[in-house]
Amino acid sequence: NGGFRCPIFLNTFIDRPEIHIELRADPSIGTSYSGLRFLFPDELPSEQPGQAFEVAKQLPKTMVFFDRKKDQRIALSLCRKWLEDASLELFETRKVVDIYYASIREREKAQIRDAFLPLDSEVRVMLVTEAMGMGVEIPGIKLVVQYGAREILRDRSSFKTLVQRMGRAARGRGETGWFI
Repeated sequence: NGGFRCPIFLNTFIDRPEIHIELRADPSIGTSYSGLRFLFPDELPSEQPGQAFEVAKQLPKTMVFFDRKKDQRIALSLCRKWLEDASLELFETRKVVDIYYASIREREKAQIRDAFLPLDSEVRVMLVTEAMGMGVEIPGIKLVVQYGAREILRDRSSFKTLVQRMGRAARGRGETGWFI
């Protein structure tokens, strides 16, 4: 069993060698959300006006899935604070990190999606729920994070949802991505 307690082995038809899969234990889930800290640099260069924002716009395009909207909102505040601490202005953090969930008005959802679509989008990290899990094609996603998989892994039939989320990464020809 490779040292794992109660391992589950799954045989699937999925062949996505362009996606690297990494599992991490994160004791901060539901408390400090520090497990997301790796997404952002501690410091951004700020010698010239706008320099920090230009560097932030080069962060890997990322989707972070949450099972609960409450966790998503808390994480949004923290992610923006981390970027402020790294030298971004508050209005710039709102461009770099955004949020998407089912109960947002359709018009606003369309605006958020449209802002995230371009490969060179200013939005680099999108905190999402299942509302963006299926049927939304977003090119250039390098990293997909499932934050807090406990809910989704309680039911083995939910594994397909996890695989669907993983599939948001590396959609374009020749792209590679990560799923954590």
